Amino acid sequence: PAVNVGLGQVQWNWSGLEVNKLNVVGLVLVLINLLSLLVVFLLLEEPTEDHSAHHTEDEKQQSGHGWWAVLKSLCCLQIMVPLLNIFAFNANFQLIETGLAPAAYHALGWGPVETSVVFGANTIIILVMMFAVMQLSKHRVKDELIMASGLIISIVSYSLLWAWWVDDAPIWQFVLPIGACAMAFPLLAPTNRSLFTKAVDDIALLDGHQGTMQAILSMAASVAGFVAPGLIAAFVLRKPSQVDESRHHRELTRLALFAPVLSALVLVGLFFSYLKALKKGKKKKVSPKEVITLEETPKEEKPKEEEANKDVAIPEIPPAGRRPAAEDTPLMEKAPPTLKPRGFKPRVHIHRHDSAKCMGICHPHTHGEHYHHDCDENDDASIEA
Repeated sequence: PAVNVGLGQVQWNWSGLEVNKLNVVGLVLVLINLLSLLVVFLLLEEPTEDHSAHHTEDEKQQSGHGWWAVLKSLCCLQIMVPLLNIFAFNANFQLIETGLAPAAYHALGWGPVETSVVFGANTIIILVMMFAVMQLSKHRVKDELIMASGLIISIVSYSLLWAWWVDDAPIWQFVLPIGACAMAFPLLAPTNRSLFTKAVDDIALLDGHQGTMQAILSMAASVAGFVAPGLIAAFVLRKPSQVDESRHHRELTRLALFAPVLSALVLVGLFFSYLKALKKGKKKKVSPKEVITLEETPKEEKPKEEEANKDVAIPEIPPAGRRPAAEDTPLMEKAPPTLKPRGFKPRVHIHRHDSAKCMGICHPHTHGEHYHHDCDENDDASIEA
């Protein structure tokens, strides 16, 4: 949107072909899409299928459950809450993207340039908050806490947006709720995707269906993106005559309160989901001293010294696929036993990356809360991580 600020002053004439602020946006889009097409065809390398992975009979049996396992998992609270959340914050943000231009035009007399400035400022706020979330995650702040903070900000900001968008209101009453809504998005999107990914890993029936579940998560965001604008334009936005005749001269009807209501429902669902996980012991912290051996030797082959000291496990050097570690390399800490490392899958990675996107901005923190399951097993960096 910030590009529109400069394009609003364009006025060129090339040999009778006039380019002005009314058609230059389409020309820019054509050039950008053409450049993207060339980049994809010339620089994008197709991933090769990995046929070297060995699958046990249990894994084949679990992956054979198919769509029944996927449909059954949708009734699980840990799966349902992220799906509702990604639908909610995408639908809620459409309230701004769809309603700002007509509401600001009637109340403030704004044109496309002023509206684009606001959306351009939103991208900066989102970018700054994304790096803030990365720092919180690095300091081991729980995903549930970050997500709950975003939901609370979302409830307050969208409620103020409905109450403050009135005719002849000062500019700050229009801009402040929008900035708060932009702050809430980075707190919601990456943590939501992280919790969803770990929830899928915790369900045995969904082994082998991580890509399918990530695609369903992206579809929930897409549904909100193409359904919400039409409903908002038809039932939430008021015509200028309706605004003048109303008592409080609000630009939005009471149906705009769907945004804080959806966020409140997600917050309640997140609370009960967290309580349920605590009862099942899935939130048990792992001590930093606890390590997991890459290949456990049978009990009868374990030396007596290892049986005496159960706090430390000495990992064996992998037989193949990795270079042997140096002698002074520290013991490798692994994820909890319930989370199995898996190889890098481009399709899963793309769906996870796309599910945390707003206004064309993807979150750079692609691993969530200390979650490194998408590392390539043959990558030295992933071994060190």
